[in-house]
Amino acid sequence: SYMGGLGASRRYYRQGDTTQDLWFFRPKFTVGYPLTNRLKVKYDFEISQHTSQIALVSNVSIKQNAMETILGNPDIHPNRVVSHRLKLSYSTPRFTSELQGYYRLNPHCNMEKYIRQDGHFYQTQTNADNECNFFYIDTYNQWDIIPEKLTATVYGGIYRFFNYGEDYTHTYTSFNGGCSLQAYLGRWTLGAYADNGWNFMEGEHRGHQAPAWYFTCNYQMNDAFSISLYAQHPFSQHPLTNKTEVLSRYVQKEISQRYRDYGNMLTLILSYRLDHGRKYRDIQRSMNHSDKETGILSK
Repeated sequence: SYMGGLGASRRYYRQGDTTQDLWFFRPKFTVGYPLTNRLKVKYDFEISQHTSQIALVSNVSIKQNAMETILGNPDIHPNRVVSHRLKLSYSTPRFTSELQGYYRLNPHCNMEKYIRQDGHFYQTQTNADNECNFFYIDTYNQWDIIPEKLTATVYGGIYRFFNYGEDYTHTYTSFNGGCSLQAYLGRWTLGAYADNGWNFMEGEHRGHQAPAWYFTCNYQMNDAFSISLYAQHPFSQHPLTNKTEVLSRYVQKEISQRYRDYGNMLTLILSYRLDHGRKYRDIQRSMNHSDKETGILSK
């Protein structure tokens, strides 16, 4: 099987003598092929374009604090991202597995640049010979340990990031993954989930979304009424939600956010479904465009 498509969008911006009238095109192509009854391969190709936010492509300056200022650059061009994805999937009645590789190419992209002048730091964006690429290989696996009773899911992958700016080179390797367990015990449904967050790097920023873990319990009293209890980040009073690091040789900064509300959080949900009257049923029609005429007149 195969599928192709093309999308387009327009962005118009004017400020003083500066005018931008940009068209962005997004072609996409997908092809899949069954190697066996249980093994399939799929390839995706896509080109996407976008530009930075208005503040960074206009001729303005935004003072962040006493030492940092953002400078817009109206001369930068839109990004063009080329992505390739190859996926191999295998499935049986009790086991499903996917292995995929992804490669994103982003040459001459809009990347940040820090300038130090008179004890002040100016942040702007340039195209020049910048390049921001990344590659990953990950897998997703689901196993029905006990059919219709106990299901386990494990996923994870290795991610490699490449960032080449005008005056810097940053590379970063991370692992992102998680697991879950789901049990179906009659009217009861129990679940547990945990992951190590999301770790990535783009330009001179390294980001980290903190690990998450939670437990769920659901009881279905009847066809209409159910009770659910969620326990998020148990045994943690001030869990970390995200952290950002700036790795510039001029500016080194770390920003962390913690939310007390997410620590030891319990959520109780009561749901009742109102259902009365006859259900709407869509009319199903099957069209059979076949010629059965013999061309012979019968009396």
